[in-house]
Amino acid sequence: TQKRWYQKLNNHQLKRKLKILITGKEEGYVYLIRAERNTTDIYKIGFSKNPNRRVKELQGTIENELTVLHRIKTDDIKSLEKI
Repeated sequence: TQKRWYQKLNNHQLKRKLKILITGKEEGYVYLIRAERNTTDIYKIGFSKNPNRRVKELQGTIENELTVLHRIKTDDIKSLEKI
């Protein structure tokens, strides 16, 4: 049931979920990642709650070294995803 689901959340997770329910906004980051290549670097702009974890996920799909060049914290990641 939903009651048990909330019991499995720690205080930080519960506060984050409540904030999303009340405000409709969710915190996260806009990031710029570079994949280093011999001739031309490739860049990716994306959105994530955890950019470092996202780099690790992407690293498994590409053979080039990935680096987070920039990350900007935002309190409304959902509206940025629509841009």
